[in-house]
Amino acid sequence: MSKKYRVVVVGAGMVGASAAYHLAKFGWRDILVVDKGNIPVNDGSTSHAPGGVVALTHNKVMTEFAVYTTDLYRSLAPY
Repeated sequence: MSKKYRVVVVGAGMVGASAAYHLAKFGWRDILVVDKGNIPVNDGSTSHAPGGVVALTHNKVMTEFAVYTTDLYRSLAPY
């Protein structure tokens, strides 16, 4: 395992996993994801609302982000 990383993602919940996924998708390979608990994470905000996505908010950008996230989740279903 490499001792130097270009990116260290702190937190393996939904946001941290998404950040690491998107960096890898764009070709970054020297990424380390760390979390205080076991991975997959069994505490924190992600575990309190599994599968929950608020797809309609008062903020257009957040609504678009939620729709993108839902579509991305569906595309990962085969894995």
